[in-house]
Amino acid sequence: MFAKIILWNGFDLSNMSLVKFVISLFSVHLLTGSFSLWSATFVYDVSDITLIRRALLYPFYFLGGHMFPWYTAYEAIPKYLSYALLSNPFMFATESMRAALLGQKMFINFWVGLISIYGFSLILLFLGWRRFVKRIDLLRGEYGGQG
Repeated sequence: MFAKIILWNGFDLSNMSLVKFVISLFSVHLLTGSFSLWSATFVYDVSDITLIRRALLYPFYFLGGHMFPWYTAYEAIPKYLSYALLSNPFMFATESMRAALLGQKMFINFWVGLISIYGFSLILLFLGWRRFVKRIDLLRGEYGGQG
């Protein structure tokens, strides 16, 4: 809404769907939480946080469509690279938010993005959970059993 205040009539909200926006906002938060859980399993020391930020977070952010829509990348770069961008879960997150706020034109389909967000979230939650269970078992000195 801040953009509407600044740009006034230059920012068209006639295509905005509040229901889709709330759904995508919840989904993006789920994705961010599952990504955080998964990336936290790589931190063994406080000094590792900077490394994780450089190795994981920044590439996901810069290639996640925050700066450009996927359709623009599809037209501007080779096709195989634009399809490789779809392996980034944050591309679907930004595209679903754009589709909810600005309308469906020139963005990845909202429902395809939503399904992809939930798929990536489940995968990241599962991988993060498995890595945390292994770390806890190693910390307790056990392997797999209940203590």
